[in-house]
Amino acid sequence: MWPLSWVHPEDENTISIEHQFYFGPSLLVSPVVAENSTTATFYVPSEIYYDFFTLAPVQGEGADITVEDVGYDTMPLHIRGGSIVPLRYGDANTTEQNRELPFHLVIAPNSTDQAWGYLRLDDGVSLDPGDATSDIWMIYGNDTLEVSGSFGYGQGNVVDAIVFAGQTQNRTISINGQSAANLVFDSGNQTLTAYGLNLPFGAMNVTIGEMQGDSGSGNGTTTSEVSSPSETASSVMSSITGSVTTQAASVATSASEQASSVSDVASSAIASAAASVTA
Repeated sequence: MWPLSWVHPEDENTISIEHQFYFGPSLLVSPVVAENSTTATFYVPSEIYYDFFTLAPVQGEGADITVEDVGYDTMPLHIRGGSIVPLRYGDANTTEQNRELPFHLVIAPNSTDQAWGYLRLDDGVSLDPGDATSDIWMIYGNDTLEVSGSFGYGQGNVVDAIVFAGQTQNRTISINGQSAANLVFDSGNQTLTAYGLNLPFGAMNVTIGEMQGDSGSGNGTTTSEVSSPSETASSVMSSITGSVTTQAASVATSASEQASSVSDVASSAIASAAASVTA
């Protein structure tokens, strides 16, 4: 859990912010701290962000924004532009079961259409897992996602969907030179998704291309276009939304339980950061 000032040291407005924080380098958490409130006002730095639950883009202006109708079981949560977030999708009651779930890769590009991410996998139990580990690097730029690294940990490593956020037009997706068979484009939330992939999580090259017709790439690709998650694509879009919602649940629950102490923790950290800046 990092104070905003650690991530945005150039933005002096972040030094006094006590309730917001980053969960890791990519997730901006903005808890609702007023009792029984369904409205939240929070600060968004001058960068592009994406709503965690819908992946709709949010352009920060270095100012506060207010959102309405925030449910009691959630909170404002955003992915920082420039991030690639690997998410386990599905239900699991134990860590062991969670390691069997497939991945959804969410590519959330920054203002220069670039993003990167890193994922380390091991069994989570062995003190010395040896070569049974994976160190995976994901880099996106120029309409291409490159996945590379070492892939020694093989348990449950399957990529089921790849979601590109910030897409303003329907396009094709090719994986290792082969057209993805199932695509859905959501013009409302600006996402382009290849789903039902069942790919081993290994080295891969994923490219976004221009459409060659109204129905897809002409190579067996089926593309659905929706202006918002609707009945025509409900199963696909609920799966995508379910991925981020499932992964957000533990973050939201933890942050809610700690809301009363976030201010004290962040205040101490921010004070330390401010002293360092002053020095």
